[in-house]
Amino acid sequence: MHSLLLMANHVKKILLGFLAIYQIEGSAAAVRTEFYSEGVLEAQVQPFHSGTFARMSLFPEQSVQPFLQAGAEMSVGPTGNWEPYFAPGVSWSVPHLRCFAEHRMKTKSQWRFLTAFGDTLSWKLAPQSLWAVFLEPYSEVLMAVEEDAFWGVQALSRVGIQVQMLANGSTDLYLEPFWSLWQGGGPSNIQSGIRPSVRLRVCEQSFCAAVSAAHVISFQDSGFEGFRLLATVGGFL
Repeated sequence: MHSLLLMANHVKKILLGFLAIYQIEGSAAAVRTEFYSEGVLEAQVQPFHSGTFARMSLFPEQSVQPFLQAGAEMSVGPTGNWEPYFAPGVSWSVPHLRCFAEHRMKTKSQWRFLTAFGDTLSWKLAPQSLWAVFLEPYSEVLMAVEEDAFWGVQALSRVGIQVQMLANGSTDLYLEPFWSLWQGGGPSNIQSGIRPSVRLRVCEQSFCAAVSAAHVISFQDSGFEGFRLLATVGGFL
């Protein structure tokens, strides 16, 4: 409960700061403010970790967008502390592909370079049916440099059935094969497996919230297997 109160306070400060900037800058240039937060609970290995950020981008109609980002991350474990950061940067985007370069100013100053690909394809089982088959491929490449450099690659693809429960909400049943590689100062960390999952998602205009529960089946003998709960909320303000 104490961690949730700290998270709420951080989110409130971030939103107030960015809304204040938006009021000042909005009249002089096109501005888009984006907010995103997620929390992950994984039994046995990573008790809880989460992150949240607000990003204000200039010239949202252009493919190149300078931005200011403020956020916080919680390290893995029940005793993890929130670490706030401030990050100026620039992004480049085309349909389904976004690239970011940013300088995170925190306890250890960090440069981050991220390339992410994502898409959603769906096919209704009948013209008026509430049921659809969907495919969501996603992959990203991340490199971060602080005292020591590390980089990682991960890819996943959700394949499943979607049921339209409400005008703005749906329930998804899907399989999610995943693969990731992280390389730092020590040996490489490779994980792969599949996650049978159920997800409830609700969207209102450009703002969405989702909760998914999954059972992780690892392809490595020493890999993590168990329960995984993910909650996300985000969109454009």
